Order: sequence, then structure tokens, then C-alpha cells
Amino acid sequence: MAWPPYSPDLNPIENLWKMLKAEIDRAHPELKGMGNSNAVMDFMIRCAQEAWETLGPELLNKLAEGMQ
Repeated sequence: MAWPPYSPDLNPIENLWKMLKAEIDRAHPELKGMGNSNAVMDFMIRCAQEAWETLGPELLNKLAEGMQ
């Protein structure tokens, strides 16, 4: 199977971003309708940091080891 070089399957960071976003959406569904103020951006940063902590190093290792 020929995969283009921009395929998310070939770039672990794309998969990581998808998982991080899914965790943020799961933990904070209220973000979807909050707008775009400085306070919302500060809250979003805290949510992203919180989500990052839940992913753990095992996931990062798994993504890296998945590269051939």
C-alpha cells in the first residue's frame, strides 16, 4: 500500500494531537461553545495541560515504537 508522506499514520505527533484533543473534549465539553476571549484561552491552556498529564509516557513510547 502506498501512503503519502503527509499521512497521519506516518507521523506520531498527529496521532498524539488527536488523542490530546479527544481527552480535552471528553473532560471539558463546555469548551465547544465558549468563544475566543483571553479568559477562555487561559482556561483552554489549563485544560490542555491537564489532558497532557493523563496521557502518560507509556502512550508516547507506544507512538514512537509504532514507527517502522
